[in-house]
Amino acid sequence: MITIVCTQCGTAVRVMGISEEVSHLFGEQSEWYPDKFPCPRVGCAGKAGIVETIEPSALLTLDMHELTPQEAFAAFHGLGFPEEKDCSATAVEQAFARSPVKRVQTHKVKGTHRSIIQWFELEDNTRIYLAGSAWGALVYRISKPHSYAEEALRLHGPGAR
Repeated sequence: MITIVCTQCGTAVRVMGISEEVSHLFGEQSEWYPDKFPCPRVGCAGKAGIVETIEPSALLTLDMHELTPQEAFAAFHGLGFPEEKDCSATAVEQAFARSPVKRVQTHKVKGTHRSIIQWFELEDNTRIYLAGSAWGALVYRISKPHSYAEEALRLHGPGAR
């Protein structure tokens, strides 16, 4: 098990699984080892690093995600956390129904008058990520904005652990 923590936003990923697999994906052979892991939280440009120990009081301030090695690998490569994987037609329709589009991230296709849509950002700061497929645009991640207020209530409100 290893824990990787973003120094900017406090997102933490605890990777639990077969020791050799964890070491192979996140250990010394990783290009990001030990403190250059990209933060998997949407909107955070911070870097995360492996921490050996965490004070119990510091655990209360972290947004901890306990992931398998495969889930963590996907998260650090921009594919999102497991809870961001519900990209069904219903989830996409509900996201667009809840909030209008605020911004679109596009890239121009060189030498053409076409563009590639990378993601939509809605007014509520939800992002809907797109990729290409043989059948058309594919939604592969829906990231909801992180609410520090909800996190504080979860940690310190009624029923907190």
